[in-house]
Amino acid sequence: MRRQLLSSLLCLSFLTACGPETPSEPSPEAPETTPASLATPLPKLRVSSNGRFLETVNGAPFFYMGDTAWQLVNYVNRTDTLRYLDSRAALGFNVVQTVAVPSMNGTGPNMHGDAPFQNNNFAAPLVTPGSDPANSTQYDFWDHLDFVVNEAEARGLYIALLPAWGDYVKGGYLNTSNAQTYGQFLGSRYASKAIIWVLGGDTVPTGFEAVYRALARGIAIGTSGTEDYSKVLMTFHPAGRQKSSTWFHNEPWLDFNMQQNGHCDYTTMYADITADYGRTPVKPTLDGEPAYEQIALCLNTSQPHVTDYHVRRYAWLSVFAGALGHTYGHNSVWQMYAPGRRSWFNAVTYWYDALNHPGTTQMQYLRRLIESRPFLSRIPDQGVLTHDGGAWQVRVQATRDANGTYAFVYSSGGQSFTVNMARITGGSVRATWYNPRTGATQVLGTFPNTGSRQFTPASSGTGNDWVLILDDATKNYPLPGGGTTPPPTEAYSTQAASATPSTAAPGQAVSVSVSVRAAAAVSGRHVKLTVRNASNTSVYDLNFVNHSFGQGETRAYQLTTPTTLAAGTYCVTSGVASTDWVTWYYWDNCATSFTVSTAPAPTVGFTLTTATTSPATVSRGGTVRLSSTFQANAAVSGVNVKVDIRDGTGTTTVVSNPIGNQGFTQGQSRTFSLDYAVPTTMSPGTYCLATGVATGDWGTWYTWNGCAAKFTVQ
Repeated sequence: MRRQLLSSLLCLSFLTACGPETPSEPSPEAPETTPASLATPLPKLRVSSNGRFLETVNGAPFFYMGDTAWQLVNYVNRTDTLRYLDSRAALGFNVVQTVAVPSMNGTGPNMHGDAPFQNNNFAAPLVTPGSDPANSTQYDFWDHLDFVVNEAEARGLYIALLPAWGDYVKGGYLNTSNAQTYGQFLGSRYASKAIIWVLGGDTVPTGFEAVYRALARGIAIGTSGTEDYSKVLMTFHPAGRQKSSTWFHNEPWLDFNMQQNGHCDYTTMYADITADYGRTPVKPTLDGEPAYEQIALCLNTSQPHVTDYHVRRYAWLSVFAGALGHTYGHNSVWQMYAPGRRSWFNAVTYWYDALNHPGTTQMQYLRRLIESRPFLSRIPDQGVLTHDGGAWQVRVQATRDANGTYAFVYSSGGQSFTVNMARITGGSVRATWYNPRTGATQVLGTFPNTGSRQFTPASSGTGNDWVLILDDATKNYPLPGGGTTPPPTEAYSTQAASATPSTAAPGQAVSVSVSVRAAAAVSGRHVKLTVRNASNTSVYDLNFVNHSFGQGETRAYQLTTPTTLAAGTYCVTSGVASTDWVTWYYWDNCATSFTVSTAPAPTVGFTLTTATTSPATVSRGGTVRLSSTFQANAAVSGVNVKVDIRDGTGTTTVVSNPIGNQGFTQGQSRTFSLDYAVPTTMSPGTYCLATGVATGDWGTWYTWNGCAAKFTVQ
């Protein structure tokens, strides 16, 4: 049906000038690729019993791995629709997010010249008898949407269908008088299909909540004949940096929450997911519009494009923070950018040339890992780590099985991290590195499940993200994808070594530290540190027996020399040996060195080198940082430091801030700070930073300044 209804066309687009675009397509409409024959219909989806994930109505877990094709229905002909759907299915996507009536084309005709409504009225869909694509009087706008839904289903792809972009609601064209009617039309038409209904459309619904309730009600009634939301699956797609939970978390029609994170690289998407994860009642959540690959960062065309690394960080951090799945997007594909079409947000590649860009091909590795383990019991758990995971730039995010049979850790930049092994069950744990860029796996080995263990990825820095898989060895879980690479050969290297002080006085002990890195995972190794004099004679050694290393792990070993060493130069050798001390796998003849002099040890003393207050003037209720830097002229341990606040004369203590049991090496400078939240009741005036260093019993002050710096409270 080629009805453009030019006399009544109402351009609703907020992105383009009025009138439909007529770009050239990459493939002609004829001859058409043969559509796939429909297999068994896709089972409908529902929320899992624990409220955290999706599953089929048959009880099979469903990991939502979506692609974004907002303009697919309106801009792409049948032949290229099949081309697109084939590519998404081949790359492991199982959901396609698209729009029935998008903003870019208004309520005008699609690429076939067919309009969706009579006189642009959402309550009057334009439907004609028949659906033969070769007959222009039969094949209407909705027949083409049917084609997209059916062909996606035939390829195992669920359609996440947005009925109309949010602009139509804000413009008043989709309103409380017609939203339920339009929803009933859609619900009835696709009652037998496993549609994921996505209301909204890049919008803030404040003031329009009733419209979306009416639309949801209509879809439910159209699907089952009653307002039964258990028969449909719905969510809401909000504007950038927003969440559906802000408006609709308690709505009976909202099955899971969706977020949009604004296409920037600095957002703490894991914290946003965590916030929704913690809401009650419990509902699943996901990022439905993260940073699209090859879009201008923050939608600013003066900024560089989003890379596959940005894409991976969004995906892995969000899922490990508790998301039910993830939606990928490419800047060229969502808008179906092609010759003759306007380039939005600095699109530079035609959609059909972007189908296999790096980020697109890498999403399958996320789904592959999650589905390789029981994931309906998966929970986010930063307690797997011995630290909080760090800021977004260097984020490490952990997730695990609630039953403890496995854990995953994502290191966004190849940072080392330490794991609390008790979070995993079993007497031994198999550790495997998983490469989110290639899907390759490398087994590190099996380790005793005790204490904590540090893991260091094979590479680090921008673009070098890694995933650690930890499995209860008794479960015999398969490697994701079933592949593996041979473990590296056993080898060691000295990563760092130091002797403090480097020149010691007679009778003074020297603290030695040597860090050894193992190339391969290994257990049952002995480590030896030996102090040798200039004649290469051993004068002191220390053995560390039965130690284990993870692949790439660095372990530090320390000793303190006797105080009886004669004057002279000494080397510290280090080595790694078998449990019988017969085979030496590594030996460093002089990892570090030091000298014992004939001069007496220097007398301990300190110099206050700097003292600052920032800001110099602070309002009550604000915060002031007080800092003092001391330099020690000799090595010392067990000293105490004070960073106090006194009145303006430096005589009366207002805030006492002792810092106990501190150590300095010879010549070392250390800074000590106090961040003080000024009470709203504090008297205005001038105050002093009082600071100094004392002996461990506070009996003697090496240095003291009662008013080293000042600040004013106003």
